[in-house]
Order: sequence, then structure tokens, then C-alpha cells
Amino acid sequence: MPHRRPFPLTRFSPEIGGKAIVLLLLLLPGIHRLQAAEVDYTQQIRPLLKRKCWSCHGPLRQEAGLRTDTAAALLQGGDSGPALQARQPDDSLILERVAANADERMPPKGEPLTAAEQSLLRRWIAAGAPAPRNETPQRDPRNHWAFQSLAVPPPGVSPDHVPTAERLLPSRSVDAWIEERLQEQGLERSPPADATSLLRRMFFDLHGLPPTPAEISVWLPRLQQDRKQGATALLDYLLASPRYGERWAQHWLDLVRYADTHGYEVNTPRPHAWPYRDYVIRAFNQDTPYDRFLTEQLTGDQLGVDAATGFLVAAPALLPGQIGKDEASKRLARQDALDEIVVGVSATFLGLTVGCARCHDHKFDPIRHEDYYAMQAFFAGVDYGDRKLGQEPSASKLSAKEPPGKKTAGKEPAANLVYAGKFREPDTTSVLKRGDPEQPGKAVGPGVPAILGSVPLDPVASEPERRQALAAWIASPANPLTARVMANRIWQHHFGAGLVETPSDFGLNGAAPSHPELLDWLAQELIDSGWSIKYLHRRIVLSETYQQASRFRPEAAARDGDNRLLWRYPTRRIEAEAIRDSILQCSGELELQMGGPGFDFFEKRGGLSGFPPLEVFGPAEKRRMIYAHKIRMESAPVFGAFDCPDAGQATPLRSQSTTAIQALNLFNSPFLVDQSQRLAERVKAEAGASPVAQIEQAFQLTLARPPRASEAAASLQVVQQHGLPALCRVLFNSSEFLFLP
Repeated sequence: MPHRRPFPLTRFSPEIGGKAIVLLLLLLPGIHRLQAAEVDYTQQIRPLLKRKCWSCHGPLRQEAGLRTDTAAALLQGGDSGPALQARQPDDSLILERVAANADERMPPKGEPLTAAEQSLLRRWIAAGAPAPRNETPQRDPRNHWAFQSLAVPPPGVSPDHVPTAERLLPSRSVDAWIEERLQEQGLERSPPADATSLLRRMFFDLHGLPPTPAEISVWLPRLQQDRKQGATALLDYLLASPRYGERWAQHWLDLVRYADTHGYEVNTPRPHAWPYRDYVIRAFNQDTPYDRFLTEQLTGDQLGVDAATGFLVAAPALLPGQIGKDEASKRLARQDALDEIVVGVSATFLGLTVGCARCHDHKFDPIRHEDYYAMQAFFAGVDYGDRKLGQEPSASKLSAKEPPGKKTAGKEPAANLVYAGKFREPDTTSVLKRGDPEQPGKAVGPGVPAILGSVPLDPVASEPERRQALAAWIASPANPLTARVMANRIWQHHFGAGLVETPSDFGLNGAAPSHPELLDWLAQELIDSGWSIKYLHRRIVLSETYQQASRFRPEAAARDGDNRLLWRYPTRRIEAEAIRDSILQCSGELELQMGGPGFDFFEKRGGLSGFPPLEVFGPAEKRRMIYAHKIRMESAPVFGAFDCPDAGQATPLRSQSTTAIQALNLFNSPFLVDQSQRLAERVKAEAGASPVAQIEQAFQLTLARPPRASEAAASLQVVQQHGLPALCRVLFNSSEFLFLP
């Protein structure tokens, strides 16, 4: 590096030097302030106190009468007097205790304050312990809205004065809550969507498919003649179809990280994972009560539904011995596998990030390090692996079927196995220091986070008794989280965003509900209906809020730019699976065979050597995308670009990106070129030789409407110059085809 000459201070210019001295004099007070404010309370001291002190001296607990969540509370002190003396660090009790020996040191558990942290605290006290004047104590986490019992006062009226018939009107209550908030902001709901838009919206929303021409001919006139009765009958039709379960099961599989490989570096196949996927589809189609649905996924081995316990082991897993065969590596792999279960159960059913307490007390929620291991103890006898699949409903029939046009890999159906929970005598669960299995602490029995109550269970309860007790506690109508979390998820998939925008985090760091009363009402409706998910669909879909138009209104957007108050229906792009399935349905090539082992997108089913995509698709590869053999951490060809989760992480809410690769894939991929040709062949067969009739039929198949005059003229030019397949490619790429109307 070349040598740089220092600034030539010896060459003093009176004019320049005089200005420099003036500038230095002006800056000196600022320099002094910077030195005085060297320690920032908000950025440095408060986070340190939160990390080390709040669990014992915070909003939830005040041991020895001391709180440390404000500077004023430290000055006030507790039973032993003030915790600090401003500008007198040597006389400050807090510094004495954090530097004491192990018997008197604070914090008594966990890592002590480092020398640097003690120095930081000392310098802050020496500077006078400055802190914001408006600092307020942390609110008691026991008062957090999500931990409270459901509160459902109807808007503006007592439920005792509402006639029963009025209470049962499907549109009344959802709209009442929404109207109340809109009026507060001087807004109003949009007019009703046109019949064609509503028809397509309901089909995509409930089935993930567009209506067929035959379905359009039946349902469009009914919606046009009598909107209310037509929508009610259409919803019944959609919910009764097996296509409904295939659509809504995908939302659940996103949550639990379902895939057909193990993940991590090895990413070997799980050839018997699919019975769990089929179980979820069946459960939605049968409208299995939600409390039963969650109970089966925790204790299905005790209820004759073995496949349901695939939930417990659906996440990625590095099984003992796959990498590192020494005992320490196996213990770590076991802890990671148990962590996936704790995270899956707590986030999916309770909307809590309990997994954040694996190494220390939760940073935001009142979940202690010990709570995490008490939760883990419920699953201390659960192993990952294949188990015999009992004769549960429909399982034997599904396992005996082969997808059309292709033999299943190996003897998977004949083996009658399921990748699910395997159960044995529970291990002893210990609190692990820093989450390290080589540093076990005291043993703990099964328990739920103390902030949420307790589960009456003997510490030496048998393995199935542990899971049964946990399931009963989660599924209880008295649990404040379970119904709220599921009602919010159902709302989210109808509107694109939940009333709580963080659907798997209802804790203190999550978002507050936009309509808390509506959320509680929906949760109570879910419980009162016998936990019927289809009942909640009816409450939501038959509301005027759901059936309103999606047209953008600048004057409303100026008041509510994010449309959180729902002054219009929130249009959005349909998901990757719906795009692919809809293309196949329009071309006439969608294969509706249900269940069984998945079809392949790739030439290999797992391993370390990569996944070359298939180039030629037969009937077996044209089933609905939910039946694909899902490779973890590998995007599906073409459609993976449309924010399709790779099952590496739970996806309670899919992103909605817009990238160039999406447009390129959807216009130029061999699959789209082939399907455009197939659609063109179908159109010619159904419409005859007339280009005008062909164009009209292509629009009907893809957009459920005839072309407008300008569209017809432009389409005719495309067909004459480039052929009918080119027009079909354009329609498949149109926003109208890809977005919920």
C-alpha cells in the first residue's frame, strides 16, 4: 500500500487555521456530548437487562420485589434497596451482584455477565444512568390479548336480543364486524362482484381449479338469477367435491413441511410418507372436526388412524447415524429431531414460537427455557421411521391403487407401511444448558408453558398418556389459542392475509389482530359448530365482504392502502399448484386419480447426486400437483418459481414475488408449449374449423367468458399470423388467468 503523507499541519495558513479553530470550538460541545452518551440505554443497556434480568425481575416475576424493565424501577429497587446509585457505580448493588461469586451472583442461572457487559453497565451508571423520560414498564405478558379467553360481544347488540333465525344468517356477523371498522374510517364496502368473477373466485378458492364449461353452464345462470341462493348451492357443491380436500390439504401440508425426502445433505427418500398426505386430504373432505383432526395427528396410533401421526415426523430430519456415527453426534441429531416436533406442534396448533426457548428463555414471550424441555418431554418416546399401517378408513383401498399409466416404485403399496411416529418408553428429559445435549441439567416431566396453565399428568406417565394429555389440553374449548389460530388460518386462505398477519406467531412479537372481535367470534363459531371447518367456510364465503368486487378505488386506498379493513376483495395470484393444475384442466389433460405414492417431477427420488427434471410427462405425471413426490429443498420444475415452498421451513404464509423467471417459465417452458398445443387441439375438436369460434372457445375454457370485441379482433390476428397454440400460450400467461378475480 502506498505511503500517505500526513496532513501538513506545519504549513499553517492564518485564514484556514482560523476557520479550523472556529469549527473545532463549535464541535467541542458535540464531542463532549458524544463522550457522555457513549453508552446508549435503549440500544445497549435495556437489551442486556432484558436478556439477563427480566425473567426473574420483570413484568411476570419480581423476585425480592425488584423490577429491572425500566431505569426508574432500578433506581427504586426492591427489598434490598435501590439497585443502583446514579454516578456511583462502586455503591451500586447491581454491579456488586453481577460480579459476585457463584453463590450470590446474578443471574443465578445461565451465563454470567461478561467483563465487557459489566464494564458497559458500570459506564452507564457512572454517566448518571441516563434513560428516556417516557420509558414505560413492560406490560404483564399474562394480559396479552392472545392468552385471554374468547370474548364475543356482538357489535352494538346483546346476543340475547338477536332472534335465532337472524343469528343463523350466513352473511350477518362477518359483515357486521367489517362494516363497523369501515365506518370508523369513513369507508364503505365495494359493490358485489359480477357473477363470472364470483364463480371463478369460489372455484379457485375452494378447489384450486377453474370451473369447467359444464359447471359454468349450470352455476353461472343460478348466480345471475338469485345471487344468495345460487352462491349457497354452489358452495355446498364445492365443499362436497373431493377437489376441495386436495386444495385445502395443501395449505396444511405447507404448515407441517410435508415432503417425501428427509432433507439436509443426505435428502434420501421417504417412500412411505404419502399415507399422511392422503390422510390430510381425507380429513378435509370428510370435515373431520378440527379438535379430532389435531388429536388424531398427536395420538392417531391410539385411535386407529396410524397415518395421522405422520404429522409428528413430517419435518426434515437428520436421523442418528446419517452424519456422524459417534454417540455425541447421535445425541445432537436426536435433540434436533425432537426440536422439530416441539416447533411443529406449538407453531401449528398454538401459534407460538416455543422453539425459541431451546437454548435460553424466550426473548419475547413468557416461555422459559424449562418450559421448552417440559414440552419436549411429551414426545420423549417418539421416534421417526416406518411403521405398519393399520386398517384405517380408506387406507387399504388407497394403498392398493396405482397411478394411471405408470407402475409404482418398488413395492410401496404392498408394504403397507407409513412414515409416521414410532413409539417406545420415554427417555428422561433434562434441561440442556444452552441446548447442548452434552450439558444436561435437572430432569423435567411433561408440561405446557406455565403462562398457559398446566396439564394434570403424572411425571412418570406412560408414552401414550403423555401425548393424549397434551392433545386434550390443546383441543380444549377453554384453550384460548387453538380455535383462534385455526379460525385465523381459514380466514387467511380466503382473503390472502389473516386477521392476524403473523399466522404462526400469536405471541408478544406477533402482529395484533386487525379485527379482534371478529377473530374471537369466528373462533367461537368454530367451537360451537362442533369444530367444523366447512361450517366456517360457509360463514365467510357467503358474506358480502367475501363476495364484493376487487376493483381498486384510489379514494379508499388513500385511507387504507393495505386494504386491511377489506373495502374490496383482495385479488392475488393463485399458487403454483393451482396454476399448473388449472393449465392441465383447461387442456383436458388433468388426471383426477386420487391417493397413493406420488408421481415424479425428477428422474431421481432423493440423494446427493442432484435432481434432473423429467422432460416427458405421461398420464401419471398429470395428476394434481399435491400428489407429486416432493423433494425437500428442491424447487419443482417451472412452478417452483411461483413461491412454491420447498418444505425446508414451515410456510404458514406464502410470499407473492414477481420475477422475470416466472414469466419466462410460463411462456417458454416445454411443459407450457406442450399444454398450449393440447389446448389448441381441444379447442379445434370442440369448436370446429371457424377461427372465430375457436377463439371464443379458448376464452371460455381459460377465462370462463367470451372475448370482448377488441380481444376478439386482436386474437384473430394472433391466430392468423402465429396459429391457435400461440393464442393459448397468451391466455395461459394472462393476469386474468393467473389471479383470483
